[in-house]
Amino acid sequence: MPLTDPKSGKVQAILAVDFDARHWKMDLAVKAGLPVGMAVLALVAIILIGTALSLRRGRREGLPPGWLRHLEPGLTVAVGLVLTLFAAWLAHNEANRNQAAAFRHLAESRTAALAEAFHGLRDVELEGLARFGKVSYDVAVLDYHLPDGKGDTILGDFRAQNPGCVCVMMTSDPNPVLALAWMKAGAATYLRKPFDPEYLIEECVRARRERDLLRVEDLLEERTRELRDREAMLGRKTTMQRMLLDTIDIQVWYLTDIETYGQLNRAHADFLGLDVKAAAHKRLAEFLSEEVATVCRASNNEVFRTKQPMRTQEWIPDAEGELRLIAITKTPRLDAHGNVEYVVCAGASFIAP
Repeated sequence: MPLTDPKSGKVQAILAVDFDARHWKMDLAVKAGLPVGMAVLALVAIILIGTALSLRRGRREGLPPGWLRHLEPGLTVAVGLVLTLFAAWLAHNEANRNQAAAFRHLAESRTAALAEAFHGLRDVELEGLARFGKVSYDVAVLDYHLPDGKGDTILGDFRAQNPGCVCVMMTSDPNPVLALAWMKAGAATYLRKPFDPEYLIEECVRARRERDLLRVEDLLEERTRELRDREAMLGRKTTMQRMLLDTIDIQVWYLTDIETYGQLNRAHADFLGLDVKAAAHKRLAEFLSEEVATVCRASNNEVFRTKQPMRTQEWIPDAEGELRLIAITKTPRLDAHGNVEYVVCAGASFIAP
C-alpha cells in the first residue's frame, strides 16, 4: 500500500504484508464463492425437500401427521435462516472493507508527519554528518534541540571523525547535568541561549586556542618521549661500542682537528700512561713532547687537507718513556657538505730496535 505525501502527492513509503502466494488464487476464489454457493445449495435443498414433503402429504388419505400440517411455516423459517446467515456474511465483508479504508485514510493522514521527519533527518543529521566527513572543520557548533532529535547524539560521531575539531554545544535548557555530560563526551564548551553572535565567536576562538595549546603540549610530550628513547638507545649503543673498543689490543682514537684528541680506547690510554677520561679532548702538546707533537700535526694536517685516508708510521714514547714505532691508519669522516667532521685513527705499536 503506497503512502503518499498529501502536499506533493509523491510516494514517501510503501506498506506491505508478506504472505504465501502459492495458493492465493484458489484461496481467494474459495473465500469469495463458498458462502454464496452454500446459500444457493441450502435454498435448493429446502425447495426440493419442501416439494417432496408436499407431494407426500397430498397422497396421504385422511388427516396428515402434525408436522406435515406445519410444512409451509417450517420451510419459511428455514429459508429465512439461510438468508439471515448470508446477509450476516455480506455485512462482515463490508465491515472488513470499511476497516481497510479507515486504515488507508489513517496512514495517509500520518504521511505528512512521516515525510517531514524524513526531510528533517536528511537535512539536519545525515546531511550534516556527510558534510562533516568530507570536510575537516576547525569548529562545529551543535544545538541540543534539533528537529529530528538531540544534538549530543551526533557529538560522538563528530569527535570520532575529526578529533581535532572543537565542538561547541548550545542550548536553552538550564540543566547542569547536560553540560557535564557534554564535557565528558568531548565538547570544548557550551553556551546558554540566548546570546550575542559576538559572544559565540569569542567562545569559539577561545576554545580553539585552548585546544591548540593542548595539542602543542601533547606534541611536545611526544617529542620529549621520543628523544628520551633515542638517548637511551644511543646510550646503550655507546656503552656497547665502548666495551668493544676497550677489549681489543689495537689502539683507537679520533681527532677533532689537527692537534686535538676526541675519545680514545683503553689500549691507547694505557700506551700513553693516561686515564681514558683524562686524555680525552686534550691537545697533543699536553701529553707529547713538542718534537713528537710536530710530527703528528704534519700527518694530521695532511688528512684534514686531502680528505683522504692515509697510512703513516710515527715514533711515540709509551708510558715508560720508551719510543715505540706506531703504524697508524687515519680515516677522515666527512659530513653532508663534504667537510671533515673528525678523523678516526687506529694503530699498532712496535718496540724500537
